[in-house]
Parts: sequence; C-alpha cells; structure tokens
Amino acid sequence: MKTSRILFTALAIGVGLTSCNDYLDVAPVDQVDENDYWKTEAHIRTFANGSYTSYFTGFAGNFGYNEKITDNTSDVTQTTWPYIVVSGTDNNYTYSYVRRANYLLEGVEKVPNLDEATRNHWRGVARLLRGIEYCDLSFYYGDTQWYSTRINSTDLDSLYKPRDSRDRVVMPRVLADLRFALENIRENDGELQINRYVAAAMISQRLLREGTFLKYHGINADMARQCLELAREACLVVMNSGKYSLAPDYASLFASEDLSGNPEVILYKRYIDTKTGHSVLNYNYLQPQTGPSRDFADAFLASDGLPVYARDITFCPKTAAEYFADRDPRLGMIIRPDKYYIAGEDVSGAAYSRSGFSLCKYMDRSKEGSTDLIYTGNAKNTTDCPQFRLGQILVDYAEICYELGILTQQDLDLSINVLRDRPGVKMPHLQVIGGEPAVGGVVYDDPNRDPDVPSLLWEIRRERRVELAFEGSRLDDLKRWKKLIYAWSEYNPAISTGAWISYADFAKADKTKAVLPDGATEGYLVVTRPAQYRPAPQPHDYIRPIPTDQIQLFEQNGYVLEQNPEWK
Repeated sequence: MKTSRILFTALAIGVGLTSCNDYLDVAPVDQVDENDYWKTEAHIRTFANGSYTSYFTGFAGNFGYNEKITDNTSDVTQTTWPYIVVSGTDNNYTYSYVRRANYLLEGVEKVPNLDEATRNHWRGVARLLRGIEYCDLSFYYGDTQWYSTRINSTDLDSLYKPRDSRDRVVMPRVLADLRFALENIRENDGELQINRYVAAAMISQRLLREGTFLKYHGINADMARQCLELAREACLVVMNSGKYSLAPDYASLFASEDLSGNPEVILYKRYIDTKTGHSVLNYNYLQPQTGPSRDFADAFLASDGLPVYARDITFCPKTAAEYFADRDPRLGMIIRPDKYYIAGEDVSGAAYSRSGFSLCKYMDRSKEGSTDLIYTGNAKNTTDCPQFRLGQILVDYAEICYELGILTQQDLDLSINVLRDRPGVKMPHLQVIGGEPAVGGVVYDDPNRDPDVPSLLWEIRRERRVELAFEGSRLDDLKRWKKLIYAWSEYNPAISTGAWISYADFAKADKTKAVLPDGATEGYLVVTRPAQYRPAPQPHDYIRPIPTDQIQLFEQNGYVLEQNPEWK
C-alpha cells in the first residue's frame, strides 16, 4: 500500500502566483525567468508542488465551517447561510489557479529530454489541477470563463470575455482533462506526490458532487450522467488496485500522530509540530461544545441494521446508556457514549455540550483529561488529517451506482457492506430487494425518511452521513442534493435539540446552558430558540454571487460580467 502525504510546512520553491488574487486585477507576471527555469523534471515537480497547499488543506479551509451550517450540528445561534447579500469582494473568485495550471502545462512542454510517459504524467498533473479548479469554480459560481492557455494582459477580449456555460462548455473540457489525468498520472511518484490514486480520489469526489448537482438542480441530465460515469471509473481505479484496505480501527483514522502506515489512507496531511498545528482536537477535548444535533445522532441505525424509528416509532431513550445501547458502533466512536455531558455536572476529561452529545471523533480517548497543548491548544494540535481515504471512495461508489441506475447487490457488497464489515463495526449488510432496502431478507422503510427521496437512496445517503461524519463534506452534500432544507429548524426541529434529560437526574445542571422547554423539568435539550433559527433556504443559497468588484472591473474596461440570476 502506497500512501501519499502532504507536509504542512510551506514549500520553499521560489516560484508561484503573484501576490494578487487574479490576473483580472493586474497584468499577469510570474516570479520566474521562463528562459532559465524549465530545464529538468525536478523543476516541473517543484512548480507543481506549489499547488499542494491549495488543494490539500487538511483541517483548514471549510473543514469545520462545512459542518456548522448543516443538520449534523446544533448551535445556540445558528450560523446563517454563507451569503446574505452580494459581496463586494470574494477571494475564492479567482482564476489564479487555472492560470498556474496552464503555466505548468506550458512548462512541461519546454523541458528537454523527457520520455513521453514522463511528459504525459506531468501533463496529467497539470490537467488534473486545472480540472479540479474548474469543478470548484463551477460548484461555487455556476458558469465560468474557460481558459486553456495563459492570457496576455493586453488581450482584453479574452480577459474580459463572457462566462462560458457550465454544462455545455466547461464541463466537457473538464471531463477531458480529468480522464487524461486518470489515464496518464503515475501509479507511484514517491512520497509527498500526487499519484494515480490521489487523482482518482479527487476526481471521484468532485465529479460526484458536480454530477448530482447538475441532476438535482435540473441543469443537464446528460452531462450529469457523464460526470458520474467518470467518477465511477475513478472509484474503481482505487477499489481494484489492491493497494488499500480499511483500517482495522475506525477511530484510529482520526486521532493518529502518524498516518503513514494506515492501509486505508490514500493521502494525508501531516502536521509536524505545534507551530503549524490545527485546532480540531481543541474542540473535542476541553472546549465547551454546542454539540452534534439529535437529528444527527438519531440517524445511526440500531445494531440489527434497522432505523431506530422503524423499530419503535416512539423511540425516546431516557438515559445515555439506553440511547447508545444496541446501535451502530460508529455512534460511540463519534459521540462520547458513557454519559450526557451536561453543564454544571461532572464532565471530567472533556467539557459540557449544549446538546448533551459530546463530539469525540478526533480524540484519542486514552488521552482524555490531558492538558498537553498538542491536544488542547488552539492551533497547536498535531494529529494527521486523512485527506482522502478508501471509506470515502466506497460511499462515493455506492451513491454513484444508484444515481446511474445500475446499483446491484454486488455493488453494495463491494462498498457499503465492506464498511459495515470493518472490525469494531460489524453491522448487518444492507440488501436490495425489489429496489428497496432490506436487512436480513426483510424490506424496511424509515418512517423519518424524506418522502422525496427513494428509500434505498435514503439508506445510501445515511451511510455516507455516518461514515464521513464531521469530515467537512455535509454542506456540499446538502447543496448538491438540493436539500438545504434539512438545515432549517422549522422543517427539521431535531437539529435544534439534543438528548432527552430530566433535571431530576442532573441535580447540578446549569439550567442556563442545559436548557429544557419553558416550564419543563424533562424533555429534549433545547439548543436553539426559534428567534435564533437561520432563515429558510432560498435558491440563491445554492450558488455564490459574482462579487461586485469584478463586475465593476469589467464595466471599467468596457465589458459586461453578468451576475448570477439568483442574485439579481
């Protein structure tokens, strides 16, 4: 098994982007002399490595933010949708990384004495980065300007051209880029480098997102299918390689100081010391939490493989012991199962949670109570981040097969049921009988299912939610499924509440932080009051606005940059 890893320290490369965000702001000038730089493969590698920190962000970027605005997390004052009004500026609206990928493509052609396989590998890396960047730009902003070469600063018609169609112009070219990358990037290019399996994981992730967004937002069904077909091929590259297998311990993926030998990890980000650390453990150890939501915790199946409300529509355990008993073991690996963590009560080794549910996915329980900064300090944590892993590939694969209309029992046995067979999990297999979900040969339907989502798809999405919990993908999932409504409390009240408790059982409870409904002495903990709910999602919450500074820049040069219609 070959694992690639990304160091957190910056690469001292002496080449890269200009200090501005975008070539639409100033003339594009690179910090290298083109006549002197492109001499050897090492020069290509150094330039390519300069992009790693942009795409392999570890615990930074949207890692926590993409969970906070979802149904997984409760919050006293709910974080509202990312954009309320059109922004004046937006650092994500930049073509700098497209330009950098195109520059890399040009550089590859200039290096002498490369054999064709080597040159194609680096063409593949450049086209991978360009394709991934356009996937992200399209997901954020819809239509974009397609550039396959660097544009001279005097070519105003190209610099200020109208945006190209997302599905008719950009995505066909993205698919060509990503297919070339998948077919030509080396299987092994050494430690710290992109290889074919890293590329496959990136392609699976982005194209599942793009394909389902195009489908559920009614943009282009045929292009959605093409995206999903290539995403499936990418999954199979990893699944059929024989190089990766599930980690024997689910929890070990998220609390390790060194993931280099973990058989499940395709790519990880290594945090070397406390000077360049992260803060994920800080939240899991001693920092008070608003906590995972009841909606999230209730989503975990019972140990017999059935949804808890399918077994008992009145499901409402009165103690933590009852709540965590006979459940998918991953629930107790993500949320502390020993008790509810109530403010004012003994929460030794951790801190209280407003929902009573205490997140522990990213901590080593044997270190509970430690005051060492590598566990408790802000930006001091040094555990590695699994950037891409086989578990993600398997849930991607199951969903892709369903969306393509080709899912069989064999596909489930190659994906979701492999996850359920993980040591320490050992859940009953998901079966498909007559197109419906079943366990032990008996068809079932979750009474809490969204009626707009077919029962089998509901179970596939459940498995994804559980397996990838708090890994930063949930907000993107809700957006691509067109289901931000799950994160609206008036539609889904369980995201605003936590565990069921009685004050009689928690005599020391701080009732200002362990809140029950007005006048009640028992019931579900109230985390969010109605006055603090986020508003109902609107069409513009699925896409970002074009920032006004870019629209004005076009106008100043005699061109027009159209605002997204959802924001007009």
